[in-house]
Amino acid sequence: MGTVGAVRAAQAIIKSYGIKEPNEIDLEAIALDRKILVNDTDIEGSVARLQVKKQFGVISVSTRIQERGRRRFAIAHELGHFELHRMKSQAHICTEKDLLDWYKKEIDENEANVFAAEMLMPTEIFRRSCPRDVPSFELIRELAAMFNTSLTATAFRYVEKGYFPCALVASVNGRVKWAVKSSDFNYRIKSIDTPIHKHSCAGASLEGEPLSTVPEAVDVDCWLDQPIEDKSYKLYENSIYMPSYDTILSLLFID
Repeated sequence: MGTVGAVRAAQAIIKSYGIKEPNEIDLEAIALDRKILVNDTDIEGSVARLQVKKQFGVISVSTRIQERGRRRFAIAHELGHFELHRMKSQAHICTEKDLLDWYKKEIDENEANVFAAEMLMPTEIFRRSCPRDVPSFELIRELAAMFNTSLTATAFRYVEKGYFPCALVASVNGRVKWAVKSSDFNYRIKSIDTPIHKHSCAGASLEGEPLSTVPEAVDVDCWLDQPIEDKSYKLYENSIYMPSYDTILSLLFID
């Protein structure tokens, strides 16, 4: 199938229901119309599961998921498995890591994540909703509220589909976990597992400094593996701590 096929599958569903606005994406109604029952239950060892029998499906979502955006992403992820992979397997058991690891080597999980992102934040609708302002998590929170999506998924989508060249880095235990950048952010981010720089906003927060709510200028070598040739340009960072995941998300851009 591939990620291109996953995007097209989600777009076909959005188009078939004539969805034009974020508030029209009723996942559970769409699932039910496609012969899939969604229920919340106490499950161990995973956050969401899909069981398939012939053309019918049941999506079980863990009651431990409290955030509406995370729950919707879990449902969309399992819907992706149903649409893309039901002929390969009649059961899919997905952990929190499956829904968070955007660079997971497991092809089916990656395709399900790509499907979920397109299903919840359709490219055309999302780009129309994106402001052209300087990137910030305040702006991303507004988009997350508009699309009823998690902050992490929205930030990832903003970097992919927004108008401003930027990058998103996730760090865990003081090291870079993963990074994504927009196609027009032409700078190398430090490699996976690199310790985050102590003079970055994220690094300073590990030493007890409070994280600023607005983007702050930082040294280029805090996050980049290359110099910026034009010295009039500056690297800006806006970082937030995600306690549910014990992760720091850092939004980076050049101004």
